[in-house]
Amino acid sequence: MQEGAMEQGSTPGLSRGLLSRHIVMMSLGGVIGAGMFLGSGSTIHLAGPAVVVDYLVGGILLLFVLFALAEMSIHKPVAGSFLVYVRQYVGPMFGYLAGWLYWFCWVLVLAAECTAGATFLHFWLQGVPLWVLSLIISLALTIVNLFQVRAYGEFEFWFAGIKIVTIVLFSLLGFLLLVGAVPGHPAIGFGNLTARGGFFPTGFSGLAGALLVVMFSYGGSEMIGLTAAETRDPGRTIPRAMVGVVWRTVLFYVLPLVVIVALVPWTTVGTGESPFVMVFRQVGVPFVDHVMNFVVLTAVLSSMNSGMYAVSRMLYSLGQQGYAPGWLMKLSGRRVPIRALLASTIFLWIGVGIAYEWPDQVFNYLMSIPGFSFLFVWLLILVAHVGFHRRVPKAELEKLPFHAWGYPVSTGLGILMLAVIIGLIMMSAEQRLGIWTSLGAMAVMLVGYGFVRRESRREVRP
Repeated sequence: MQEGAMEQGSTPGLSRGLLSRHIVMMSLGGVIGAGMFLGSGSTIHLAGPAVVVDYLVGGILLLFVLFALAEMSIHKPVAGSFLVYVRQYVGPMFGYLAGWLYWFCWVLVLAAECTAGATFLHFWLQGVPLWVLSLIISLALTIVNLFQVRAYGEFEFWFAGIKIVTIVLFSLLGFLLLVGAVPGHPAIGFGNLTARGGFFPTGFSGLAGALLVVMFSYGGSEMIGLTAAETRDPGRTIPRAMVGVVWRTVLFYVLPLVVIVALVPWTTVGTGESPFVMVFRQVGVPFVDHVMNFVVLTAVLSSMNSGMYAVSRMLYSLGQQGYAPGWLMKLSGRRVPIRALLASTIFLWIGVGIAYEWPDQVFNYLMSIPGFSFLFVWLLILVAHVGFHRRVPKAELEKLPFHAWGYPVSTGLGILMLAVIIGLIMMSAEQRLGIWTSLGAMAVMLVGYGFVRRESRREVRP
């Protein structure tokens, strides 16, 4: 493998079939998974009603990262997106680390979601072994990703729409319960927002602890940058999609959480059933367990679908940059990186096998990696944005149809916020496992980078 084997600006063969609505839903599909419906109680349990502040702070940081990524993506719309930008504007070693770390994180998340999806299917198909259901899910989504990218985008658009409709419906029904507009239910009001210790019942420590979980929830939104090489008219489409992703992501997290902490005492959330089930049951939705199992299953499948797109395009780009074997760049007749997709699927199966065989040992250690690593990738994106502005001629920057709002203040503030959040992680005893596991994974990847560098020197030697 020769480092930088292909010119960074070239992305031959990929089809530009994605529209703005496709990439918005793909990014939302990667961000809003089953954790939104089942795990939202954990952040409330940590911070109380103030968890809303955490999601707003995370939204501001998301804005800084995505706008920085948008500006670089418009200037150079390539497969791999931030891998290429980090390589060019921060350094080859960091580009290698960002690409492989992102790919590895998504493979782990996919394995966890595939395992969860099999569990949800098992709710109806109890006679079928879980491993068979996991295999069916992974094969079905691999087939979907083999379609031409526009067909895949349409699939994800409607698939992700199910969970978004559920969130909107939940928020509407919850608001009606709050104001007493549901027959047979007196108005609950908004007293729960300040009862039981006030709006900040657990203080700064609870707010900080929940912020770490919130930032992991927003991880995956940067996937939108990977679509730049397959998007029609990226100069117009990418900025519009980035703005849409930011406000929709924040809205679809903040609205339901406001409803939950207003409806239910925060001290009871996170200790029992899903808050969504609690509200739908109060309103009298029939077969609520089956309805929510279907919604959560589609949320998992949508998130997995977006994740499989992310791992295949990232592995394809790693091959382009000489950071992975060149044969991974092979495209199918539909102009899909078929070998990168199938290779990622094989590693997904390995991850699922580990999850079933050693769920409380090896896999738990591995799943502590994504939370810290997504933040590290965001930090590299912002540092690359600084290098981008320093190295690209000013006249060339002025011609771009979109500019990151508030640069350099926005990018600098984003770097500071991420540094503080990563510092909080390092000081947290609960997050110590994730830190050391992530650093260990990075060390292994850097050893791999040493081999890549050595091979590249051999190839250029006369």
